[in-house]
Amino acid sequence: MASLFDGAKQAGAREGTEADLAGPAAPKAASFQGTGRTLAGGPAAPPAPPPPAPPQPVAHVITFYHNGFTVNDGPLRRMDDPANAPFLEAIANGMYPPELRPTNSAVPVHVNLVRRDEDYVAPPEPKYTAFSGAGRTLGGDAGPAAPAAAAAAVASEWTVDDSAPTSSVQVRLLDGSRVVGRFNAHHTVANLRGFIESVRPGTGAVGVLQLMGAPPVTLADGSQTLAAAGALNSVVIQR
Repeated sequence: MASLFDGAKQAGAREGTEADLAGPAAPKAASFQGTGRTLAGGPAAPPAPPPPAPPQPVAHVITFYHNGFTVNDGPLRRMDDPANAPFLEAIANGMYPPELRPTNSAVPVHVNLVRRDEDYVAPPEPKYTAFSGAGRTLGGDAGPAAPAAAAAAVASEWTVDDSAPTSSVQVRLLDGSRVVGRFNAHHTVANLRGFIESVRPGTGAVGVLQLMGAPPVTLADGSQTLAAAGALNSVVIQR
């Protein structure tokens, strides 16, 4: 692992601080308000429109442990796994791995490398209770459940097949907290809401889910797979 960090430094990587892990701050734009006038006293020509704001950088955190590494607090990945060789080679050469490349090539990417002098210990799996029963309206009459309630009921059946490949999704919840879930490639946006429901009961069907990026992508189709949406090994924000 030391040689990997040394290779990254020789390729141009620099030492950072804890503040770098929070990601780059968005630039503040100054604006002028008022009516312009020419020297002769007449109204000035309307000002030119401001240039479009540059895309916001996307930050990734790769943490190295004695027994492997994680990407954005995802599951442990082994250093000796051949499938991870291209990823580690890119890091050693001071480049960001292809899987972290944004769909928009104009978006800057910041990769933060963190070294932990310990073994990785997986967090406990979230506990949840699947929803069952008929939906009811606020008036108390039995009837079709509201779309949000129905979506939460179906999505709460989220489970992970450990015998198949898994990926991680980091979710920033409405309350500002951050959680990470494991998913298979066949899982859908509705299953992602089910995961949110399992860790924050009553919030799985609330708000809008957006895939972090520039611009962010709204995950509106509950039947779309996370793989098709590009959400695996990514950050999703609940707004």
